Amino acid sequence: MEGLGRVDPTPPHAPGPMGLADRDYTRGVFAKAGLKYVEITPVTMDLTPPGSAQWMGQFSLVLGPASRIFSDLEGTDDDAAAIAAGVEEQFRAYETENGLRVPAVLNRIEARL
Repeated sequence: MEGLGRVDPTPPHAPGPMGLADRDYTRGVFAKAGLKYVEITPVTMDLTPPGSAQWMGQFSLVLGPASRIFSDLEGTDDDAAAIAAGVEEQFRAYETENGLRVPAVLNRIEARL
C-alpha cells in the first residue's frame, strides 16, 4: 500500500467496523435514538476469520481499508498482488493449527428504553 501513496483517513465515526469505537460518541448515538441506561463493556476475544492468511490477503482487496486504498488510488494488478502479499504476511502471525486467531477488543453495548 505504501507504493500507491496515502488516502485521506476514514472519518472517526464513519459507518463501518470502527464507527462505534468511541464509547462517549456511541452513548450519544444511543441517547439520540431514545435509549437509556447505555452500558458499554470492552470484551477481549479472538476473532476467527474464515480462511487462511493467504485467503485474507485476497479478501483484503474486496473489503476493508486496503480495498479502499486500492480503489481510491486506482491500483494496478501489480499493486493488488503487493497488497495481498503484504496483508497475507501480517496475518501469518495469527495462524494456529485451528485456523486464524486474531486478538481483539470489542465493545459490548447494552441499552434499554
